[in-house]
Amino acid sequence: MTQKQILSQYAKQQGMLNTEYYIDDGYSGTNYDRPDFKRLEHDIEAGKIGTVITKDLSRLGRDYLKTGYYVEVLFPEYDVRYIAVNDSVDTSTGDNEFNLVAQPDLYIIHKNDGFIQVILSILNDAPNVPDFIASLAIISLYAW
Repeated sequence: MTQKQILSQYAKQQGMLNTEYYIDDGYSGTNYDRPDFKRLEHDIEAGKIGTVITKDLSRLGRDYLKTGYYVEVLFPEYDVRYIAVNDSVDTSTGDNEFNLVAQPDLYIIHKNDGFIQVILSILNDAPNVPDFIASLAIISLYAW
């Protein structure tokens, strides 16, 4: 089943019939300057969008910090509900904590130096962080 089919089926099951697809085939998820992503952003700011649904968080974007900005700041600012179907994220139910634990595929989210600095800072604070988060960070570094 394609992503579009998954999302279409989910929207219909939830009674969401007025749907618009924003598809950026051929663009990296680390790039937020994608044509349809920009169109989505514009439509959100214009008040045309009430809900954004993706298959998972990585479909919104693969830069953990920027994706967090959209989920935690921009979407709420415009009263936009966000759903990541496979990650069980739904901001209307309060399931929107965007943190390391919510990222099962963290190691593919972002590979630039800034992200590595975030991981290293977590490891530096390891005595203050649960062991499973520090372990996840170590696995993530070696997964590349």
